[in-house]
Amino acid sequence: MAAFHRAHEQRYGYSDRARSCEVVNIRARFSGSVPKPDLPKLRIGGSSPARAVVNKTNVLFSGRKYPTTIYDRGKLQAGNRIFGPAIVTEYSATTAILPLWTGHIDSYGNLILEPRR
Repeated sequence: MAAFHRAHEQRYGYSDRARSCEVVNIRARFSGSVPKPDLPKLRIGGSSPARAVVNKTNVLFSGRKYPTTIYDRGKLQAGNRIFGPAIVTEYSATTAILPLWTGHIDSYGNLILEPRR
């Protein structure tokens, strides 16, 4: 304990030798390798996301109204392409695809957004 009090005084400029030591916080960093998970790939469902359309409405983007399609995320399939403006809804999130952007569903079910070229 004496070594701790010396180190504490050296680092912080004071030490209370009458008090016992208490561990308040421990930080650790580890590294290692783990096997890559085997994620299942989805079957390609074609480029049309029509089966996932919920509604069409006008939505304001940057002060301008755009006709916007709303999609159910759970019904989108791998390979589907969505042209913004669009809104993709799901139980835990809502994703806005801006005008001049596109989205596509990859083979793992991720929604990838990119500016239109």
